[in-house]
Amino acid sequence: LIGGLGGAFDAEQRRLLFACGAAAGVSAGFNAPISGVFFALEVVQGAFLRPEEGSDGGAGASPVAAAAAPLSSSRADLTAVLLASAVAAAVTRTLLQDLGSLQL
Repeated sequence: LIGGLGGAFDAEQRRLLFACGAAAGVSAGFNAPISGVFFALEVVQGAFLRPEEGSDGGAGASPVAAAAAPLSSSRADLTAVLLASAVAAAVTRTLLQDLGSLQL
């Protein structure tokens, strides 16, 4: 969906939307909003980090990964990820009540 919008969002905004979606998905799927936030900040943000300065990147280094900047850690970005996770948990809890989204 985000890719189809073309130039509507710059690269940093797309990464923030992706992190919010990942946090909301984990939160709704596992009923774990805090885990959703940590997943988005650790795994999703880590996927967009630049290679270490001074490293050659290796033969298999992706030019896309080398050009990507990390998500900013501004208060607004962290709030957006936290809010997406909390809203997803609240909506899932409201719609599914005590059933849960995953039955064991």
